[in-house]
Amino acid sequence: MLTWVPSDFLIRLLWLSFVSLFLLIIVIFGYLFFQKAMTIRKERKKEEWKRKIFPLVIQYLKGREKNIYRLFSPDMKWKNEIVEDVLYEIADTLQEEEYVRLHVLLKNAGIEQNILLSIQSKKPMIACRAMRRAGKFRMKHAASHIKSNLHHSSFDVWTTAIQALALLGEFDIVFQFLIRYHKEYPYFFAIRLFDMLKHASEQDLVAIKEQVPSLYPDLQGMFIDIIGYQKYDRYLPDIESFFESQYEFLRVKALKAAAQIGITIHHKQVIWFLQEGSVPEKLAALQIVRSNGSCINYELLEALAADKDWWVRLRALETLLSFGAEGIRRVKVISERHPDRFAREMAGTILEKMDRREKPQLEYFA
Repeated sequence: MLTWVPSDFLIRLLWLSFVSLFLLIIVIFGYLFFQKAMTIRKERKKEEWKRKIFPLVIQYLKGREKNIYRLFSPDMKWKNEIVEDVLYEIADTLQEEEYVRLHVLLKNAGIEQNILLSIQSKKPMIACRAMRRAGKFRMKHAASHIKSNLHHSSFDVWTTAIQALALLGEFDIVFQFLIRYHKEYPYFFAIRLFDMLKHASEQDLVAIKEQVPSLYPDLQGMFIDIIGYQKYDRYLPDIESFFESQYEFLRVKALKAAAQIGITIHHKQVIWFLQEGSVPEKLAALQIVRSNGSCINYELLEALAADKDWWVRLRALETLLSFGAEGIRRVKVISERHPDRFAREMAGTILEKMDRREKPQLEYFA
C-alpha cells in the first residue's frame, strides 16, 4: 500500500501561503483601523470647528462680528460645509435684517454658488438637499433654478421643488403648477400641501380662486384650509359655497374655516348641520356657534346635550359654558332636570370640574 508524503517544497509552499494570508489579514485590519482612526479624528476636528464657529456665526448675524472672513476658509471646503450646516440649523429663527447678513455670508463663502449648481445635479439626493437649503435660506434668485425641477421624473425632486418654492413665497408658481397638473398627480397631496402653503397671502390666492370649482377635491380642501387659517374674510362667500358640497370632508372643512374667520351669514344652514348633519359636521358647526354669537341657539344646544354621540354631547355642553353666566345656568339646569341620564351626568361632571377650579377642556380637535 502506497502512502503519499508531501515533499519539502510543497510544505514550504503551504507554509508561505499561510504566512502570506496571515500578513494580508493583518494589513487589512491595520488599514481598517487606520481608516477608523482617521474618521474619528476628522469628526473630532469638525466638532471642534463647529463649537468654535457657532458663536461667531451668531455674532455676525446679530451684527456684532464685522470680520466676515473669520467665518470661512477658502482653502478648506469642510469648514465651509460646517458653516453651511450651522446656518441651516438656525435659519428658521432669523429676523429679516439677519437674513441680509446671511446672504452676504453665503455669497462670500461660495456656499450660494454651490447650492445653485447642486440644484441642477442629476443625483436626486444632492438636488433635494440643495433645494431645501435654498428654501430655508430664502434664496429668492434660486427660484428659477428650482422651477426647472418641477417636471423632474423623480417624485422626491419635484415635490421638494414645490416645498422650496413655497418657502421662498413663490406661491403663484406653485398654484399655477397645481392648477395645471392636479389631475395627473392626485398622490401629490400626501405631502401635506397645507403645511407648505398656509402662509400664502390673499393676493397669492387670486391665482387659484377662479379655478377652485374645477380642481381636484383635495386641492379645494387646501384652498379652504388656507383661508380659514389666515382668516381671509373676503373669501367667506367662496368658503360658504362648500356648505353644499357633495363631499363631506369639504363641508366639514368649510364649516371649520367659517368658525376660524368668526363670521357666517348662513345661519339656517349651520342650524341644519347641528340638527341633521353627521358627527364631524355637527362638531364643526358647534365651532361656528361658539365663535359667532349671532348663531347662538340655546334650545338646540340643550337638545344636543342628549345626542347619541359622546363627543357631540360634550362639545355642546362646552359651547354652552363658553357663553358665560347664562350658559352656566343652563348647564346646571341640564345637570338637574334633563330627561337624558347621560346628559345629566356629563353636565354634572363638567360643573364639578369648574367647582374645583379645574379648567374644562374647551379646545376642539382639529
